[in-house]
Amino acid sequence: MLLHGSANLFARVGLETLVGSGSWFTQSLRAGTLRSCAYGQVEKNHQRAQINWLLILDQSNDSSYLRMIDNLAFEAGLHGAKFLLAGVEKDSALFPLLRQSGFCVYGWERFWRMKPLPLKLSAQKMGVWEKPSAGDVHEYHKFRNKQLPPAMRAIASADGRSLPDYVLWIDHAIAGYADVKIFGKKAVLYPVLTNDLKDPRMCLLSLAARLPEAVQDRYISQTGAQQGLEGALENIAEAAAARREQMVKYFSVVEKAPLGVLNHSSENSHPDPVAPYVHSSKL
Repeated sequence: MLLHGSANLFARVGLETLVGSGSWFTQSLRAGTLRSCAYGQVEKNHQRAQINWLLILDQSNDSSYLRMIDNLAFEAGLHGAKFLLAGVEKDSALFPLLRQSGFCVYGWERFWRMKPLPLKLSAQKMGVWEKPSAGDVHEYHKFRNKQLPPAMRAIASADGRSLPDYVLWIDHAIAGYADVKIFGKKAVLYPVLTNDLKDPRMCLLSLAARLPEAVQDRYISQTGAQQGLEGALENIAEAAAARREQMVKYFSVVEKAPLGVLNHSSENSHPDPVAPYVHSSKL
């Protein structure tokens, strides 16, 4: 998440301006009229926002980190986000600063790079990965609520999506689901599989086989809710990045409550705690 040097900044911002969706914003922290000391970018997805990267030019000053993070959180709230996410290695110098800024750990994530797919994969019996339909919404949410812990479930439900990209069906029941992000010739898979699969390795391979032929590099995201995939991933992939702690900072959102919410009395024989008191002599 940390960039090093202005060259990385200009390359990253320039590239994302050309190919991105425009669902992010970039902020800078200035130490003077013409001198910036920190940059940061946040990607927003409905009520969920996530820090993409930070660039601190004066890394000896912790206040630059803290002020930049607070500014990104404030701006994300103005854009309608309910919380701000960040991913950082636990032994990084940024980890205690995020904690100081109000972030807490809710999970972890690790990326694996898949090895080339076996040639005889198509001849083997695999689980059926299909595009979900509107009729699968109830079964999908029931499966997700069972597989994900409450903290991750709350964050996943804030992206505004009712269905994932793929659903795995085994014996007419959902056994997993996955989201896929494709960047040119690279793709990242975000699978969530049930823990009682007989062959999770084959299920992951069959999911990778559903990608377009133009994709050459395939990556898999493993989270704390999918610790059981460790053995299957070691057989078909190699660790591509160190484990990152997933952190979240929740915002306090002021929402107006309708007056009817406060009035719980529905019978005329009971007093109305919301209505003003009028003495009977003045009626």
